[in-house]
Amino acid sequence: MNLESEIAKIDKGSPYLIMLTSEEGQQFFVVVERALLAESGNITTAVVNLIASYFAFDIVYPQPLYTILIFIQHYVLGVVDKQKVPNSATILLSSLTKITIM
Repeated sequence: MNLESEIAKIDKGSPYLIMLTSEEGQQFFVVVERALLAESGNITTAVVNLIASYFAFDIVYPQPLYTILIFIQHYVLGVVDKQKVPNSATILLSSLTKITIM
């Protein structure tokens, strides 16, 4: 499996996050319109790059990912904008804050 073949499989439009695994570890790639936008070696940076690409290109989050991306944007990254936070994201935050870590 290589990056070019994975990019060829995706639809144009929304940014995509691709993870490739090898003996050396994992590599993460953000692709927009089948063009490589960013590359990183960890998932945290990759998700930040993914969300940043939506902002940079003024692309609306796709419906299947809307809730999780809004949750990450608002509650993890602290980036608050005009987008409405779904109740399910607020409930998730409430549930997470009740977890006790031993």
